[in-house]
Amino acid sequence: MNCRPFDNSRRDQQILHDICYGCGSDNVKKSHAYIRTAQWQGGKHFFCDIFEDGAAFFAGSRGQDHIRIVDLAVLLNRQHQGLGTQIMMYEITKARSWGIRKMTLRTAMNEHGRNFWASLGGKITGRRGEDWEMELRF
Repeated sequence: MNCRPFDNSRRDQQILHDICYGCGSDNVKKSHAYIRTAQWQGGKHFFCDIFEDGAAFFAGSRGQDHIRIVDLAVLLNRQHQGLGTQIMMYEITKARSWGIRKMTLRTAMNEHGRNFWASLGGKITGRRGEDWEMELRF
């Protein structure tokens, strides 16, 4: 699996757009502007990785003791092939190298999202609007 950091070039902006609008998630579409802005503003805490030459991305914000997952998105034609799980294993390994042992996230209250995160060890910690708040410890 290949991975590289998002570099905010026009090419990467287009890749991010294509994934956000090609993954089938309305929530990811809504976060597109936030991710672009966070990446543009820079800062040492926000990061975004692009996988498999533009088939998927992971965006997160690094805190002192955890990573807040902003989004994980995979193009529709690459879903259900294990790519999301591979990405999470990559990001968990990276977090461990930073001394971080926890990730937090919000996911839509649907069976698919809950089951995906539960398969990685995610636990529901609460509810916020129409989303589950979840936590992964590793």
